[in-house]
Amino acid sequence: MTSPYQDKNLVTQDRRIARTTVPLTHEEADKTEVKPLVGLVKNASGDGVTLGLGGQKAEKAETPPQGSAESVGIVAAAVILFIAFGSLVAMGLPIVTALLAIAAGIALMKLVGYLVPSPDFTVILAAMIGLGVGIDYALFIVTRYKDSLQAGDEPETATVKAITTAGHAVLFAGTTVVIALLGLIVMEQRLMTGVAVATSVIVLVTMIAAVTLLPAFLGFAGHKINSLRLPRRTSRRQKAASAASRERISGFEGLPGRTRRRGPRGGRGHGHGV
Repeated sequence: MTSPYQDKNLVTQDRRIARTTVPLTHEEADKTEVKPLVGLVKNASGDGVTLGLGGQKAEKAETPPQGSAESVGIVAAAVILFIAFGSLVAMGLPIVTALLAIAAGIALMKLVGYLVPSPDFTVILAAMIGLGVGIDYALFIVTRYKDSLQAGDEPETATVKAITTAGHAVLFAGTTVVIALLGLIVMEQRLMTGVAVATSVIVLVTMIAAVTLLPAFLGFAGHKINSLRLPRRTSRRQKAASAASRERISGFEGLPGRTRRRGPRGGRGHGHGV
C-alpha cells in the first residue's frame, strides 16, 4: 500500500482529492468477494471525507447485471426477417453476417481501446448498434439478390448485381453513420471520444462484412436461398401476374398464321390468314 502522504503524485494540486493503491490478496478475486468490500469502503465515508474504490474489479462489482437485450434483439430480428423473406436460409444470412461482423468488430475495438480507452458499457452499446446496422445492410443486398434470381439471373450474376446496386447504398450509408458517430469527438469529452471511436469501428467492420462476407455466403447458397420456406397463401399480386402470363400465352396461341385450305371445287389451294 502506498500512502498519499508519501507520494505527492497521488494528491491533486488543489489537495482536495487523494488516491492510494491497495493490492488485493488474490488477483482473480471474484465479484462476490469484491462487492462487500466496495460497500464497506463507502459506508466508511463521513466527516467531509468521501471514500470509494476504483479499478477494474471494483467497477465490475458496482456494475449491475446486464439483461438479455442482445438475445431479445436477435430473436425479434429473426422473426421479422422470417416473415418478410419466408425462408429460413434467407433469414439466417443477414443475422449470421451481422454476428460474425460484431465478433470481429469487438476484437478490433479491444485493440483500439489501448490507444483510445472507452468505458465498460461501450461493448454493449457497440454490439447493439452493430447488430442493427449489420442486419440492415445485409437485408439490402439479400433482397436485391432474391429479386435478381426471380428475374431469371444465375446466382453469380445476381450476386454481382446485388453488390453493384445495393452494395453502393450500403457503403454510402455505413460511411455516413461512421462520420456521424465520430462527430461526438467534437464534444472534447474523453468518455464520449472512446464511445465514438469504438462504435465507429463496429459499424465499419459490419459495413465491410456486408460487401465481402455476405456475397461469399450468397455464392454458397445459390438457388437454395429460398429453401425451408414458410407455407403461406399466394398473394394477389402473384395471382395477377400468373393470370396475365396465361393470357399472354393464350393470346399468342390464338394469333392467325399460315393456313391451308381447299379450293372452291375441292382442289387444293393456298391462302394466307389476315
